[in-house]
Amino acid sequence: MAHDKRNQRVTVRGAGDGAYRIADRVPDGIDPLLQRILDYFIGHFRENGRVIRRAEIDPLAFHRALSKVWIYERTGKDSFVCRLAGDDVRSMYDRPIIGCSLKDLIRAQHAADVMAHHEAILATPGIGYMTGRVYLQSLERYGVGERLLLPALDTEDSARFIWGATCYNVPASDRDSVLQGPSRILVPLAALSAQPS
Repeated sequence: MAHDKRNQRVTVRGAGDGAYRIADRVPDGIDPLLQRILDYFIGHFRENGRVIRRAEIDPLAFHRALSKVWIYERTGKDSFVCRLAGDDVRSMYDRPIIGCSLKDLIRAQHAADVMAHHEAILATPGIGYMTGRVYLQSLERYGVGERLLLPALDTEDSARFIWGATCYNVPASDRDSVLQGPSRILVPLAALSAQPS
């Protein structure tokens, strides 16, 4: 998916030197299952004037995407633990992932970028979106993925959860070297307040 150049504002380097772009909106043409989740999240935000609480997430609102959904809990700085993963997500790993640290599930060379993006999604708060190369651990190869990352509040209204969904696509070719590296964006929720419904 090509990103709209009008949607690029600035590239940010996080504390861990991870890079992501600040954008005005999520690009057009995202996977329909991810779009359904995004529409649900934005609808809740506009109706309630705040980020959704984890306990308020209604899986029936996006039931067709449940196999692709996951939830991570922030347990400390740059520390996220998997609390829920749908069947499609679990099938991409060679071991159980519930209860695992995100750092244990990603390659070390990608940790700074991933952690900077996750931390920014909670701190801003904002909508995260990623496209490009993802490692398919159970297949021991790279594939192409599209990921939506959303903040969620705990019972005390602290931004502590990141939830969303990942659509994995395994290319027919085994030429992993031609796959484009991931592109990460962050859309601050404040930008949504200025946009019409």
